[in-house]
Amino acid sequence: MAGLELDYLNVARDVLTASPRMKLDYRLSPSTSIDVRYGSVKLDDGASSMADRVGMLSAFPRVTMRGFRPRLEQLNHAEVSVHRNLSRSSRVEIAAYRDSIQNAVVRGLGMPGTSAWLAGNLSPNPGAEGVFLNAGDYTSSGFRATYSVSMGKHMETAFAYAFGRAPTVETARLTSDDSQRNLQSLLRVHPSRSVTGKVSSRVPYSNTQITTSYQWLERDRVTGVDPYGDADLELQPFLGVQIRQPLPAFGFLPARIEALADFRNLLGEGYVPLYSSGGKPFILTSSYRSLRGGFSLQF
Repeated sequence: MAGLELDYLNVARDVLTASPRMKLDYRLSPSTSIDVRYGSVKLDDGASSMADRVGMLSAFPRVTMRGFRPRLEQLNHAEVSVHRNLSRSSRVEIAAYRDSIQNAVVRGLGMPGTSAWLAGNLSPNPGAEGVFLNAGDYTSSGFRATYSVSMGKHMETAFAYAFGRAPTVETARLTSDDSQRNLQSLLRVHPSRSVTGKVSSRVPYSNTQITTSYQWLERDRVTGVDPYGDADLELQPFLGVQIRQPLPAFGFLPARIEALADFRNLLGEGYVPLYSSGGKPFILTSSYRSLRGGFSLQF
């Protein structure tokens, strides 16, 4: 299977992201299959003025600044995985992957005492009263193991372990003001692990879907370990709860409508403080503590 996902914006100027995806599935037996996947995200901006670039930042939240120019976080992902059904209700997946990540986005809380050391690599995030920071480029090779089991008609659980590489704050370097000339000088990409548990249940009659998950990351990590796998499993770092409630469809609108409530990082974990002389600590994190709500329309 192959496809292309396009996101197009026409507000004051045209902006386009193109995400080609490919999946090759070969069945060894009725219960075992091998998958080869590839996916990437590309941005065609053509921004010619600062006003154009600022408009892009509000339209695409994965955009940050690098050298005073907007850059979209781009992920080139390739993996080979083996899937096996252990029984009618349980299955396991083992995958080896390689990621090439450009302009990785790191979230910040608060404002740095002085932004001189972040000049050109910082963009505001009004929703969280913080900033988006550009952590540069890196590559990650690793593996993922996932086990999922259905517990009746209304509940499913999943457990995942991932190993790869992720940017980490070098705490030993935070005492030197000379090291704070840019964010990249404070980060090193280290081997990292994540462990995840997830429970999804559907309430009978109302069809309300409640998903609770918890993902553990090693200390001082400021991004996830396996972003593609997390997106596929709809996971966020640390404790999260998502509630989806189907709503009656309108007769004139051929769509499925759901109300959404998404609680992320409920315990406020994974916050890494950066201290500067005479200023309040500036926080880096892979996931904000936040509440998101809205509606989903599927045609």
